[in-house]
Amino acid sequence: MTIGVSTTNYINDIRELREEFEHYSFNMPGYSWELGWVPATFGAPFIMFTIRTMDTYDRVPHPINIEANIPLPPFPIPREWFPHMLQDAIRQAVLHEADEWFKKDGVIVFNPHEPRR
Repeated sequence: MTIGVSTTNYINDIRELREEFEHYSFNMPGYSWELGWVPATFGAPFIMFTIRTMDTYDRVPHPINIEANIPLPPFPIPREWFPHMLQDAIRQAVLHEADEWFKKDGVIVFNPHEPRR
């Protein structure tokens, strides 16, 4: 830590990240989220979305659960950035599903599982 720099404006560890995360909610129908932590790999925090949606790849759509893990940057994280990072994570998860539902003549136009051209 640099002398004279306040750490209160930063999220410095997983405990502070969990405390900050608890102040936010995302209640879009079919979606839930939680904060994940993978200390065994790189100690990287991530937001895990569980999305209850319809499978778009079958002729007869059926309900499925999808987990989407959106990584967060390493510590320290400026507190003022945190809501923007959460919004970006939400957008990534929601847009991925929207792309799978956007079709022309029954074919996905922008398949999120294929590289963009």
